[in-house]
This record gives sequence, C-alpha cells and structure tokens, in this order.
Amino acid sequence: MINVGVIGLSASGWASFRHAEALSNPAVQEHVKLVAVATSNAQSATAASEKYHVTAYGEDGPAKLIKDPNVDLVVVAVKVPLHAAIIEQAIEEGKNIFSEWPLAPTVVEAEKLALAAKAKGIRTVVGLQTRYTPSILKVEELIKANAIGRVLSSSAIITGDAWGPQTYGFANEYMEDITAGATLTSVTAAHFLDAYVNIFGEFVSVSAQMKTQYPRVKSPTPEDAERFVLRTSEDQLLLHGETTKGVMSAFHFRGSMAQTGVQGFRWEIHGETGSILLTGAMGNAGAFAPDIFFNGEKVNLPKGELSNIGKEYLQYAFNNGSLDFDYAVLRHKMVQSIYESAKTGKRTSYL
Repeated sequence: MINVGVIGLSASGWASFRHAEALSNPAVQEHVKLVAVATSNAQSATAASEKYHVTAYGEDGPAKLIKDPNVDLVVVAVKVPLHAAIIEQAIEEGKNIFSEWPLAPTVVEAEKLALAAKAKGIRTVVGLQTRYTPSILKVEELIKANAIGRVLSSSAIITGDAWGPQTYGFANEYMEDITAGATLTSVTAAHFLDAYVNIFGEFVSVSAQMKTQYPRVKSPTPEDAERFVLRTSEDQLLLHGETTKGVMSAFHFRGSMAQTGVQGFRWEIHGETGSILLTGAMGNAGAFAPDIFFNGEKVNLPKGELSNIGKEYLQYAFNNGSLDFDYAVLRHKMVQSIYESAKTGKRTSYL
C-alpha cells in the first residue's frame, strides 16, 4: 500500500474535485491510500480533516506533511510558483513526488528539479493526465488500428478555463502574470499537446503567434466589484507544425469568452479513409471529457471508467509507464519553443 499526502488538498477547490475523487475510487484504494493533506491555514486544515478523515496540516503544512513518516508519496497540487520550493523540500527528505503540471515556471527550474530528484534516486510523476481521458484514449486506439488510414492532418480550436475578459477568480490572479508559469500556453495548450504528440509524434518544428487581447482584466473582490488588474500573459495562441509521423497540424488556443453557446473544444483528425471528431462544451479535455465521433457516428464509451488522475495513481503503484520529471522537462522545452517562435517570428524546434 502506498500512503499519499496531498499538498493543496482542501475541502473544496480543484484538488478536491480531481485528486480526492481519484483517491476515493475503490480500484485506486486497493493500492493507494490518502493519509494526509496540507492546506494554507488551520481553519482549512480542520475542514479538510473532517471531510477526508485524515491527518491535516495547516500552518507550515507542506513542511510538516513532507516530514510525516507515514507519507510515502508527496503530491504537489498548489499554484505553479510554489512548486519548486515544496519539491526541493521533498527531495531533501527523500520522498517520492507526484507534481501537477507545469512542474515549474521555467524550463531551467524544471531541469534543476529533475536533476536533483534523479541524484537522490527519487521516483517522480508529473500530472499530464489529459492523454488518459477516455475519449482521447479511444483516438489513440483508432489511430493504432489504422481505422482512418494514413493520417494527413489535424486541427483543433480549444478554449481555456481562464484568460478571458475577467480573471479566473481573485485567488488565481497569478495566472495573469506570464512569469508565474501558469499561462494559456503552458497549461491549456501543453496539456492538450502532450496528448496530441503521444498519438502523432513530437513536432519537428513549430510556428506560433500570440496576442494579449485583454491587457487589463476585471478581478472583482467582495470589497471592490470594479477592480481591474493587468495581464502580461497571452490570451490567444495560434500554432502549427508537422509531427514526426508526418501529420500537418494547426491549433487555435483562446482564453475564455463571455459569449455562451460556443464550443469550448473541437478537434478534427483527417485520414485517407476516414475521420475522427471530438467536441465538448469545455476546453479542458482532461477534466471534461469531450464526445468522440468516428466517420460521423458517435462512439459510446463505457460509463464509470476510472478518472485520468486515478489512472496515473495506479500507473505509479504498478510502476507502469508514469511520466516522470525528465519527461516534464521535454514538455517544458516544447512550451519554451512555442514562446521563442512567437517572439522571433521564426520556426523553432525543441528536439
């Protein structure tokens, strides 16, 4: 049994929706057990302890959880700018680590963490779970079965959860700062592109354009409903390139929109003998699985499948193909290459 401690798991919020859900699945609980959580303060720790019935650390919670001898695997599910310091503590303590993506704000920091973990002989996992979403696994299955023949091209339009005319909540204002490392490119695009290259191969080179359509965005608080903050991160990304398997690829990633009735996710794949289409109301395919259509017919997938994060936990438990920090560095290099292309106006490569 692997005992897990999750840093950033409170009674509500993203980690409660994704990690707590995965860890409560009976198939996961046979091999992985939640034993501790760390939150930002005593009040939230008490609420988490009551909800999950585990040890909960509040003030100085991450350091205390990392030193807990009952914790085998430290899960880092906090804001990206906080990752490095927590991961460094866990490495020093000799704990195995599951970090959510992005691993760090920059490729340099990611490389440093990967090297330090390897030097200590620590097992690592990075949370790039979109590739394990049922409908995307079905795409992989169809492509491997040559169901649409040689794949010629693929295109997608994907809307991010954030980066629209208003912040993604006051607590997530850091996502407006490009230096914080949680941008449309590093989050929405990278999660999808990881799943994409897993099926069609890495990009030989990429060409990108970016723009910030909303340099000043509304971020209301209870005290000030008309509060605005500045955005330095991009909210529009156009990207195209050819993969190592010869697939011509084009993508538009965009920030969330005020309009309703617009598809958040649309991905088309065209082969010599058929086509695949995925559509969804939400752009985050890792959290909200899109529908899949094969040659125009909807594919009915099994109900009640294990969540993609649950699959990551079991992969770790069985030591079966987990994506580690070295792999995270490759994805960070891809992200850096996209930014370089947008900045220079030239095609770039990260391989």
